[in-house]
Amino acid sequence: MSAKSAKHRWRLLQSYVLKRGDVSNTDLNCFSSANIFGLFEVSRIEESSAAVTWRLSPRFLPASQSSHSLLLGVPRSFSRLCNLVDLVGFDRTGVAVLLWPCELLLAYIFLNPLNVLHHLEFPSTCQRVVELAAGSLGVGGIAMAATCSTLKYLALTDGNEECVQNLEDVLKASPRNCTSKVEAAFLRWSESIDREPHIPESYGDWHHSFDMVIAADCFFATQVFSSHGGLLNCIDYLLSTCSGSAFLALAPRRGTTLESFVDLASSLEICERFHWKVCILQPNVVFPGLVGDSEKEIPHLVYIQRQ
Repeated sequence: MSAKSAKHRWRLLQSYVLKRGDVSNTDLNCFSSANIFGLFEVSRIEESSAAVTWRLSPRFLPASQSSHSLLLGVPRSFSRLCNLVDLVGFDRTGVAVLLWPCELLLAYIFLNPLNVLHHLEFPSTCQRVVELAAGSLGVGGIAMAATCSTLKYLALTDGNEECVQNLEDVLKASPRNCTSKVEAAFLRWSESIDREPHIPESYGDWHHSFDMVIAADCFFATQVFSSHGGLLNCIDYLLSTCSGSAFLALAPRRGTTLESFVDLASSLEICERFHWKVCILQPNVVFPGLVGDSEKEIPHLVYIQRQ
């Protein structure tokens, strides 16, 4: 990650840490700060002592296209102000910031998939889906569950245990967006391409069982994850071996992090080892008409599909 990209990311974190004022508005702040392109109309539709339910409705859809809205329950406990301690530990950005812009754009793709479907072939029957690095809200995965009629099981995962607990609380507080089974679970990919991801033993049946793996802004590099090999192993571990199963992710460039991932994933050695091909769509293809900085705002789409 470049110094410029890191500075932007930390500026967003800082805005959460330093935020003061009416706690009752904090729920909306997580949407407004992520909805930087105004692609969603966000409205509060129900309140209780435990949670606030929000409706997220996509904007700018063709008149001929039916629209899906997303209902999301945000526990009032999430309204607490962020402390510096929330940034300490294994990738705690999903705790400090409830919703990142890229995650909301992932939700927009599934609620409004026509632009992407012109360029990609989704799995013909998508019954099992897992979201990686889902953070505290898992909006991308929940949006897919709301629109995929064949879906039977969705797993929202994160490598931070507090995020997993937050995801469980969101699922309990949210109205049912679908009839499929949805649950939150711990998953952390390893630091090596030769090591399987860390998941609870009770999920041993996940191996090669998912039709689609999805993620938003997950190509970060830290001192622990100095390369993307562990993430590639994780994707291979989860994806079904059937032809057509796919990994879909959105990510801005963020210096060289996106380029490094794509270069490794699409190398001849990796493609032959994991039996897949890699496609990348530019921001103007995925989000036509959207104006912004592809370095840190408007994401590319990475699509890896089994052969």
